[in-house]
Amino acid sequence: MSEFSAPDLRPAEPPDENRRIYRGESMLRVFVPGDLMRVEKLTAAQVEVGDIIAFDTPRGTVTVHRVIARLEDGSLRTMGDNNPAPDFAPVKPDATVMRVVSVRRSDGREEPVSRGKAGLAEFRRNRRRRWWTGELPRYMAGVCRRLWPFKRRLKAPVRFGRDEVFYAGDVPVARRDAAGRVRWASPWYRVIYKIG
Repeated sequence: MSEFSAPDLRPAEPPDENRRIYRGESMLRVFVPGDLMRVEKLTAAQVEVGDIIAFDTPRGTVTVHRVIARLEDGSLRTMGDNNPAPDFAPVKPDATVMRVVSVRRSDGREEPVSRGKAGLAEFRRNRRRRWWTGELPRYMAGVCRRLWPFKRRLKAPVRFGRDEVFYAGDVPVARRDAAGRVRWASPWYRVIYKIG
């Protein structure tokens, strides 16, 4: 039996109440689904602006977002770095929350999580990246759709199974699946090209 087919007999890591697995997309530039977060339990009054916290929502779910402001009554305004707007309900000042201290990546690296002023600076960088890579290209595509009818037309796709891939020279620009959905390799390609 090769070592690849042999069963893994190493003891499983014991469950740790200070570890949580990240799921979702609201903090994508900080965490990737499957990352293992190390947390510490605090009250909302002990948290700084810029910290990333896990808290219970009114819907009964647990959310992991960054604290972006402290309101006059002491409650916390939170927002995901990858979300378009802040959370609707602030976290109450007497609520128990879990501050994310570090994250273990899928390759086993343990990295500290930015907190306080450094966390707020990271939040602003992530917001700018989101604007440049997501919101601006979508906006420009809408403007160009109305004002610039002379986009370069991509023709003669190459078939890969049930999908069609459109190229501009040697660069794959877009992929159309069997259902007709088009996925662009970059949001900027949508501004320049159209599929014929």
